[in-house]
Amino acid sequence: MRIEEIRKEIKKYSEELDMVINPREDYPPELDYSKNEYPDYVEILAEKIAELERKLRGFEYSDEESLRRKEINELIFNEGYIIRDSESTNDLLSRTQHAHEISKLISNKKTLSPLTLGIYGPWGEGKSSFLRLIETELDNINVKIKND
Repeated sequence: MRIEEIRKEIKKYSEELDMVINPREDYPPELDYSKNEYPDYVEILAEKIAELERKLRGFEYSDEESLRRKEINELIFNEGYIIRDSESTNDLLSRTQHAHEISKLISNKKTLSPLTLGIYGPWGEGKSSFLRLIETELDNINVKIKND
């Protein structure tokens, strides 16, 4: 339950940071940071997000480690065994923000085509997990577009 609360807080602060950096027409006038009344507000929000992401990574890493240990303990050891090779469902490498930015680039109508992206890295570095994060972000963007 604590993980979901932290995710909600991160989302809240990320949305607020996005509003400060990219103000929109529906931006509340009482929170007009463009007047530079709060010059350090971006840094404050970024630090809060980073702190919450560290906590979240700790919880998620602990959960993932428990899952892997349970899998290994349940294996019947004969001559060998195989540990599954699948992407993590948790963002243990803090790549959600990068996935969000790439998704915005892909979904932006002003992005000129053709657009080619490459995800390179050795085995086990999180390429599939990163692609899954991008896919999730694109799904979220499509839902927002559909709802609007």
